[in-house]
Amino acid sequence: MPVVALLAVVVAAALGGCGGSGNSGTGVAVPGESAAQWMRFLGEVSPGLLATGSCVLVILLFERLGHVFAVVTATVLMFVAAVGLLRRVPCAGALAFGVIIAGLLIRVS
Repeated sequence: MPVVALLAVVVAAALGGCGGSGNSGTGVAVPGESAAQWMRFLGEVSPGLLATGSCVLVILLFERLGHVFAVVTATVLMFVAAVGLLRRVPCAGALAFGVIIAGLLIRVS
């Protein structure tokens, strides 16, 4: 459930719901806070969040539902990452990295 809440915050920030319009929700303009700064911040943070999210997803599936669900999900995520890498999608490498780290952690444990 915390992963869903984190994703909701990231999506809200990407859509401008977390102060992207220049105010902090109080109706008072905050100097230095603009949509361009939020987009730059999300551009820098999104690969790390994507890698972490994919790693956590595979590990949680392995722990909660079993290895079959984790392997199927990891295979699908790696296929999506491979297609993204071939099409030069910016964060596809981060997705693949997260799934690979999850696989290594599961294998070692």
